[in-house]
Amino acid sequence: MKKIRIAQIGVTHEHAPAVINSLRLRNDLFEIAGVVDDTELCKDSPHMGGSIQDQYYSGLPVKTMEEVLNDPTIEAVTVETANLMLTPVALQFMEKGIPIYMDKPGSPDLSLYKKLLAGCKAKNLPFQIGYMFRVNPAFEFARKTLQNKLIGDLTYMELDMNHCYGGEPYQEYMRQLPGGIMYNLGCHLIDFTVRTLGAPKKVTPYLTSVKGDAPDTQNFCMAILEYENAYVNIRACSKAPISDYANGRTMIIEGTNGSIFCKPLEIIGGPKEHELELYIHEERGDFPAGRHFMRFAPPRDRHEKQLEEFAATIRGDAKETLTREHDLLTHQVILAACGLGDPVIKAESL
Repeated sequence: MKKIRIAQIGVTHEHAPAVINSLRLRNDLFEIAGVVDDTELCKDSPHMGGSIQDQYYSGLPVKTMEEVLNDPTIEAVTVETANLMLTPVALQFMEKGIPIYMDKPGSPDLSLYKKLLAGCKAKNLPFQIGYMFRVNPAFEFARKTLQNKLIGDLTYMELDMNHCYGGEPYQEYMRQLPGGIMYNLGCHLIDFTVRTLGAPKKVTPYLTSVKGDAPDTQNFCMAILEYENAYVNIRACSKAPISDYANGRTMIIEGTNGSIFCKPLEIIGGPKEHELELYIHEERGDFPAGRHFMRFAPPRDRHEKQLEEFAATIRGDAKETLTREHDLLTHQVILAACGLGDPVIKAESL
């Protein structure tokens, strides 16, 4: 099977090292053509990423944007620039007709992100955005459990992305992002919510700062998504008093016939299984009443399955799991949760 020749555009996104590692891991699918150093391009754009000197890029050819855009042998790109530069950079590759894996989130400018999605749809161009819980087995179980009404009708869901890493530089980073930590991390949970429940009727954001930090830091944020007879609470705080970031992230789902509890939200690699607790009030299908502990083998890599699907869609071996309309709706909700969009969600077409 011929490998897909791919280039990584940027090293300043927080996920850039993980994505290049995932590409290296799947060297049966991808040939890495090189990496673009975006440190100069993104010098005035807020970021917490590294530099081209990082060990992750050792041995890879360093290319310019122009070289990648004009290289007919390059069949796909991963876009890993600073958050606010993702969409402007990805647009250049969409216009060239090059398949795109772009990290999250979209853009504070909905019209710009909409232009990217519409272009990919019109060109039938494979596009993936890096919402990391899309291929998480615990999230997939929870999604199917809700859709199959195993725990009855949803009444309340609470998801958080709390952590304690990054120190004071991270707080300054949040201060520079529109919507702060809701924009940076809450987006993962909103993608899952919209995929599971569809469009909320209304989104109410609560954006504040931990006491002692500058008032505009927005490092403690919450958004309430209103659904019919149910509420979803999305939260994130970057100064949570926890031992490590993973152990502070929680899923609580309550329905009319049971509940789901999961903490941490993910485990990557290692021998320990990922556990989710399911409670059923009255027997449903194969599940008797009572508590059940669902255990999942942890994936060896966070991004591998998404990149595997990306490769399959480029080859034409599979259709994309999600549509560009889903990506647009998700981003509308994200912007509303960041106080940047209409709180009453009206799905737009492409």
